[in-house]
Amino acid sequence: MSFGSRLGIGGLYEKHQLIGGVPDFTFYYGGGAYLGFESGQTWFGPTGVIGLDYKFQNAPVNLSLDWKPELDFVPSINFVPDAFGLTARFCFGH
Repeated sequence: MSFGSRLGIGGLYEKHQLIGGVPDFTFYYGGGAYLGFESGQTWFGPTGVIGLDYKFQNAPVNLSLDWKPELDFVPSINFVPDAFGLTARFCFGH
């Protein structure tokens, strides 16, 4: 689930790092690009991500919380700092 007023699609490259040597708890960061739609306009530009990720050992569930700031290049230059996400995933395998 993401919170914000835009509907969009994006691609990110993420690097995951362990927190405190716990294999199921990581922080991640990365970057990519997005295409967004709001109020009849199309938006495009680079995006970044930083977040926390936890995989439950005894349940097929993964939770993450992240911040994905965006920099609009089209239709005008604009920084969008309020893209936050909370995600719950069902995991197949380990």
